[in-house]
Amino acid sequence: MLLLSVALGCGRGGPSPESRGHFERGLALAGEGEYGRAIEEYKKAISLSPNFPEAYYNLAALYVRMERYGEAVEQLLKAVQLKPDYTLAYNALGLIYFRHGHLAKAGEAYRNAIWADSTYVEAYYNLAEVYARQDEPSKAEEAYRKALALDPDFAKAHDGLGALYLRERRYEEAIRELEEAVRADPFYAKAHFNLGNAYLRVGRRVEGRRELKRFSQLDRYDKQIQRVRHNLLARPRDFELYHTLGVLYGRKGQFDRAEAAYRRALRINPKFAPAYNNLGNIYLKRRLYTEAEAMFSRAISLDSTYALAYCGLGSVYLLRGEFLKAQNAYRRALYFDPTNSDARYNLEVIERLRNAKPGRSPTMAGPPWR
Repeated sequence: MLLLSVALGCGRGGPSPESRGHFERGLALAGEGEYGRAIEEYKKAISLSPNFPEAYYNLAALYVRMERYGEAVEQLLKAVQLKPDYTLAYNALGLIYFRHGHLAKAGEAYRNAIWADSTYVEAYYNLAEVYARQDEPSKAEEAYRKALALDPDFAKAHDGLGALYLRERRYEEAIRELEEAVRADPFYAKAHFNLGNAYLRVGRRVEGRRELKRFSQLDRYDKQIQRVRHNLLARPRDFELYHTLGVLYGRKGQFDRAEAAYRRALRINPKFAPAYNNLGNIYLKRRLYTEAEAMFSRAISLDSTYALAYCGLGSVYLLRGEFLKAQNAYRRALYFDPTNSDARYNLEVIERLRNAKPGRSPTMAGPPWR
């Protein structure tokens, strides 16, 4: 997905204040998922200031999100014509060309991006992917290495280099790079797939099966996330879809993205209790107990029968050592949901804590991502 650009450049004379106003409204609407309305604002910005490269770029970014690639290319070409050193626009052109199999055009676009900014890591990685697809392994390796010289923790570049070595049967080198990829980004499904296959090639079957199992888990979540995001294009005000997106990110372990999705849901519907509950779960995991208590309490204020929120609130109190409050919260959870095994288990934890020797700390049940 292309990142939206702020209006930093001035173009030829710079956009008018009225044009900038439409541009800023476009940014705000795009941030709320209102892509159709955002497009209209960007078009108004361009009509008032035709030499506004960031407006063309942001319009293209929305066309990409809506899978209107031909229109996106048209806007990006206008952007680089107005701003010949527009790195983001060149890179975006490369991504679209690569997606549609136009490798020569993609390579040219990425080289232009590097010409405009020799420190732009993504362009080196993307150029390496072009070379790999064109069966030019030495050029691909060089480009991957340049990306890693700029960012040693760039998981995609480690994975790309590892996959290159794997195809060349340089298995130990492949394993080193792929292990670095999963260390840098434990949620990068493709790296787990490649690492699993590399392990199997050298007879490390247990590790290989483990990595392939992890790949299957992450890939399943990635596909579900992709479907939800696609549905949001047609239903940008569907707060329940954003909540579902947050749940999927939470199950995958990407809590920053989960938090952003829950907050998007609440901007659309501030009275949606499940989003507050799951924000509470995230803060609980981060040990931000005051923030977690506020989120669980807000969920309960909106739905006084919300067993999961009472259970989360009980966990906050338990971790603070406020056992009486924790007991009361867990009992409320069980009152509204007698099948809640976490609340029942954590009540038993409190009894063990009261009887435990100093220094012992029984494990409590963790939050469900629902």
